[in-house]
Amino acid sequence: VEAQAAPERPAAAAAQPQDPVGESHFESPVPLTVRRGTSAMVSIIHEATRGSVVYLYDPESSRGNQRFAFKAVRFENPSGSTLESGPMTVYGHERFVGEGMSDPIPGHASAVVPFALDRQIVVEQTESSSDRIHALQKAVRGVFSAEVKRSRKLALTITNRLAQPTRVYIRHTVPAGYHLTSKLTSERYGEAYLFPVELGASETRTLAIEEETPLSRTLDLRTPEAMSLVQLYLAAPSADAQLTQALQRLIKLHGEVGATQERIEGLRERAAELRVRMDELHAQVVNLGAVRTSGALMGHLKGKLREISDQVQALTLKIVEEQERLTVARVQLADGIAELSLESKAVASR
Repeated sequence: VEAQAAPERPAAAAAQPQDPVGESHFESPVPLTVRRGTSAMVSIIHEATRGSVVYLYDPESSRGNQRFAFKAVRFENPSGSTLESGPMTVYGHERFVGEGMSDPIPGHASAVVPFALDRQIVVEQTESSSDRIHALQKAVRGVFSAEVKRSRKLALTITNRLAQPTRVYIRHTVPAGYHLTSKLTSERYGEAYLFPVELGASETRTLAIEEETPLSRTLDLRTPEAMSLVQLYLAAPSADAQLTQALQRLIKLHGEVGATQERIEGLRERAAELRVRMDELHAQVVNLGAVRTSGALMGHLKGKLREISDQVQALTLKIVEEQERLTVARVQLADGIAELSLESKAVASR
């Protein structure tokens, strides 16, 4: 019988959902028989391997949890082939204890597969970030172009509610553009890192994961934020003594401006309190004017009124003096900022 060729598919036809994707190759040392109209599940790998029960804290994936760590099994793929992703059943003491879903596991690689949430490991996390100047490139009338290192810190407080010690693995993915700066023991787990933490019975420990990324920023020295960054920048040694001296002078002037403003505010608050007291005394003196037997008390109140009036006058003069000092400091600061420049195109990083 002559077989007819099947019609050719168009080259650009899209694969249908039922079409196979990719290919796999399996070899069996023994023949396998599958009867017509039936199916069979074949165990491809049946080997012993090393493993242990641990905990996995995974706040990132959809199968994880932000508050608790999952009970998990950590084991090594004993074969040289990749184990594809799929469901995994866990047995212990000859009984079922849980089920999890594994990602693809490369040959001879270790994997951590969570299978139960018993809420025995509690994790609290806090995040913070900060910037520091790494290098100054350009300065124009007090506006710097700078390379800034932005640091992120993730602090994890891990509490073991169990009456026995255990090991917890923290899964963390470094954001794009960042790199780890923490000197912590870790291992790669796909695109993420695993950080092991040993916990004693009922023990609480804190793990700090730090990472940073370079940024280009424009800093205006007229703002308090820029001055704070410059002050941190000067805490490290520099080869440019002239620039360091100029920046230190500006920081000192900036501090004087802030301190003077605080003193003026304090003097004004004190003067306002005394003026309220003067109004009270003046009202009391007016009320006592109609009383014939108020001679001694009237004299006391008038004396107190004169005393407070002298204090208000002295405070007013002090405020004027502080305002003059503030004006001078502001002019010196503005002049220093306007004259600041970088001799070279780039300053040594710190």
